[in-house]
Amino acid sequence: MQEGFFYFQKMMGLVTTRHFGNFSFLGRVKKGEAIKDEEAALLLSLTSIMNLGNGQIFIPHFAKNAGDKARVVIVDDSTKAYNFSSRYSSNFFKLEEEGDAVIVLNPSGRGLLFYTADCPIVFLEVRHGDKGKSALVGIHAGWRGLTQGIIPRVLRYLRKMEYSSSNSNIWVNIAPHLGFCCAEYSKEVFELFFKRWPLHLYPHCYQANGENFKVNFLEIIREVMSSYFQQYPEVFPYCTACNAHQFFSYRKEKPKLGEENVGRFAALVLSRDYYTHL
Repeated sequence: MQEGFFYFQKMMGLVTTRHFGNFSFLGRVKKGEAIKDEEAALLLSLTSIMNLGNGQIFIPHFAKNAGDKARVVIVDDSTKAYNFSSRYSSNFFKLEEEGDAVIVLNPSGRGLLFYTADCPIVFLEVRHGDKGKSALVGIHAGWRGLTQGIIPRVLRYLRKMEYSSSNSNIWVNIAPHLGFCCAEYSKEVFELFFKRWPLHLYPHCYQANGENFKVNFLEIIREVMSSYFQQYPEVFPYCTACNAHQFFSYRKEKPKLGEENVGRFAALVLSRDYYTHL
């Protein structure tokens, strides 16, 4: 670990710790609003560490109320996004369209910056072996997104784009998140999981704890993705709640700080050919 962040091993990117700084402003800032100097300094630090040059880093606009359907945003040259830190850095663009997953087409010179405090962030990069095309994917895979089918929806998009494990190289990373030890939910939430992944078929994904149930996010994500690829994803072996001294944790800190005051750490990933055309 470097001071305040971890580098990915299989993908080009990093995850920050709470010692790096609080990225919750990424969810708060709106188009036309200025960010604070200390917030801009965090983005400048990422720019320097990753040597971002004049590339484009897209930040998701997470849906606050997606109803019963998690949304996927496709990023191409016509996608609307706004730069909220042009005074400090021209690299970072927040998407205008709401969504819990982002697929960046032709991602050379592009990357993704997600923010979280317990929810799993899943990054994929797929590169077609024959056609030379590629896509960079980020998924906010919290309990709402998972139970609303966000990962199968992303995989359907990739299949439509003719990406598959038989014709493409695939890299996967899962950022630190709430572990099986601490991901305890009410029966009402558990039943949403149960509808998609029945207990009798996926007993290793759940554990009863009194009237509540524990959910194994990592195993569910692996199960959902196993139909698409067989590679073992790179996983950071940290439960965010158990390691709240290193990572912001909504589960651990909300009772003391309140919902609005829990910070967020960042996960940044770049395409494998990010620097090729800068």
